[in-house]
Amino acid sequence: MTTPSTARKAGPFTGNGSQTSWPFTFKVFSAADIRVTAADANGVETVLVLNSDYTVSLNSNQESSPGGSVSYLLPSGNKLSITGALGYDQPLDVPTGGNFNPVALENQLDRMVMQTQQLAEQMDRAVRVPVTEGYGGEISNELATGVVALAPIKSDITAVAGISASVTAAAQNVADINNFADVYQGGSAAAPATRGDGSALREGDLYYSTSTKRMRVFNGSVWVDAVADAGVYRVDRFNGTGAQTAFTLGVAPATANNTQVYISGVYQQKNRYTVAGTTLTFLTAPPAGTGNIEVVTISTMAVGIPAAAATDVAFSPAGTGAVVRTAQDKMREIVSVKDFGAVGDGVNDDTAEIQAAIDYLQSLGALSAEGKKLWFPAGFYKLSAPLNISDLLVIQGDGAESTKLQITTGVIFDVSSAGVEFRDLFFVGPSVSNGNGIRLTNGNNCIIERCTFQNQTTGIELNSSYAVEVIGCIFDVCYTYGVYSSTSCHNLIIDRCGFFTCGVQNLGHAVNIAAASDNLNFLNNDFEYCNVNIRLNACNSVQITGNYMEYHYSECFDFVGANTGIIIESNWIALGQSAGGGDTLTIQNITGGRFQHNTIYNQSVNASPAAINGFTFGLNRKTGTGTYDPSVWISPTLQNSWAQQTNYSTVGYYKDENGWVYLRGGLVGGVAPNVMFTLPVGYRPSKIAIFGTDSASGPGRITVNTDGTVVPTVAASNNAGLDGIMFFVG
Repeated sequence: MTTPSTARKAGPFTGNGSQTSWPFTFKVFSAADIRVTAADANGVETVLVLNSDYTVSLNSNQESSPGGSVSYLLPSGNKLSITGALGYDQPLDVPTGGNFNPVALENQLDRMVMQTQQLAEQMDRAVRVPVTEGYGGEISNELATGVVALAPIKSDITAVAGISASVTAAAQNVADINNFADVYQGGSAAAPATRGDGSALREGDLYYSTSTKRMRVFNGSVWVDAVADAGVYRVDRFNGTGAQTAFTLGVAPATANNTQVYISGVYQQKNRYTVAGTTLTFLTAPPAGTGNIEVVTISTMAVGIPAAAATDVAFSPAGTGAVVRTAQDKMREIVSVKDFGAVGDGVNDDTAEIQAAIDYLQSLGALSAEGKKLWFPAGFYKLSAPLNISDLLVIQGDGAESTKLQITTGVIFDVSSAGVEFRDLFFVGPSVSNGNGIRLTNGNNCIIERCTFQNQTTGIELNSSYAVEVIGCIFDVCYTYGVYSSTSCHNLIIDRCGFFTCGVQNLGHAVNIAAASDNLNFLNNDFEYCNVNIRLNACNSVQITGNYMEYHYSECFDFVGANTGIIIESNWIALGQSAGGGDTLTIQNITGGRFQHNTIYNQSVNASPAAINGFTFGLNRKTGTGTYDPSVWISPTLQNSWAQQTNYSTVGYYKDENGWVYLRGGLVGGVAPNVMFTLPVGYRPSKIAIFGTDSASGPGRITVNTDGTVVPTVAASNNAGLDGIMFFVG
């Protein structure tokens, strides 16, 4: 059979993610005679492997119906080509002097033609020198060198091809650029007499005077200042749609000459658009694109005069989706006390200026506290009168070592509003004890964070203020109180604060809650060298946990009134001095609570049995000197005529921190085996406990039942002793 003139290539085909069959129509002898090449969306090619990546189905009669199809799932957007891959060899061996098969000879001739067609297809894809050019080695070398040089910038060449229209537009502007080079004569102290090329000056020529710092223009006879003004620039960006021609600018240019317009970075000549007020209209709609239209508007202003109003200056934030705002809008996000004239030099009285800033923010009405933030830049602000706050505000400093405030006498901030927040401020008192930091009146939910109070009479004073949080603050030499509340201050949190030498000068306290308050939390604080660390009066549900307490001069804790539910745990309590001697911490005036998991170092601890009820001790660790006696004897209600026996220890019971219950005392007057008294739940053994005793008529026994009843068994006697009885209840 003859072999037709057929290109040995099929494709390129483009995948849709579902098609799997790809036909080819050139003759092959076997499935291995083709090469299948796939390219991903980035153009990266991969030669596929037969029977691994793809399979081939050949037509049964390659003479009448040459070719077949390739089976391969081509991802959407990828490409695939099928080319010949016949080997360049001659496998036919014709014997000498004998018969041979004509079909074999014809197949070999077909193979040669197919090899030629395969080479022709490859040559069609090669770079070729024009037929009229020479073809010496120097051309081949030059061509090869050029191809090698272009290979690394393939992506750049593709990118330029994609913006051919912009390249054409740029070429059209070359004449304008060359013309401007002739017009502008550069910077010079003296006025140019000719153009740079020696030709005569023309009207409209420009140069910059380095002596007067002004742009000058040649009016046809003499040089004059181009404008009496400098320029303020505003940038507007728009998204092209391919159809929209009119766009609204943020400001109205004086003329089109006050604008510079770019589309995809290409400068647009003035004859391609018009300006009327704030409307800029293109003669032809710009192409579609995101932010591809940029308009620079130059508003003039007098040289030497401060810049135009911040409302005329655009601020372009970074980031996808960001919108252009005015510089004024951006700068007004936070109000500074220096906006109102505060100096912060440690000399000037800034009271009126700071109060004016506070009053302005309070006049804004219903905004959140964060929406009304007053910033105190680093400085030392002197005051002569309190600063009054009556609305939600955030008072923000530059750091407790950077922003300092001091008042001659009185309180620095007098607050009569809920939700006020103070952060990163340093309150420093004068040399005498008559300055206070913050006073909260009805200041529910106020937050005081990372502030320092130094040389204050009182750092923070609370009046009818609930749910106040004091976090990460330092109270250093507060003469009377670090934190003081003369009224209820429920839900107070004092966390991670440091109290140093507080209450020493005026025999006060680091913290004094002088009125009945519920749910108080003193967590993870540091108390050192204070007169009294914490004083509570008739408070309920109190958590004193994780604190470091040492070198207190008077008492670690001072509980007065009727306190309930006091939990003191996981604290370091040490080195109570009490005017140079060892201090004894006495737990008293408490109903319910516990003292446990504390470390006690060189500190004595005991309990006042008459002043606590239902308070337990447990798992505390004592080191160093000092005594630790948490035993709290409870007097039971005696029954059945049993009474305290004279000259014997007082009848009582108590449970230690390890779960052992102890009994003591001598009883008389009852009749055995009547119940002497009943132990409450929590003090009863899990099984009946029997102990020996002694009486006037001889030995006997004491039985403690699981219901808590304590029953004597003695012969012909109405007295019994309980000393030495102990049992474990857990």
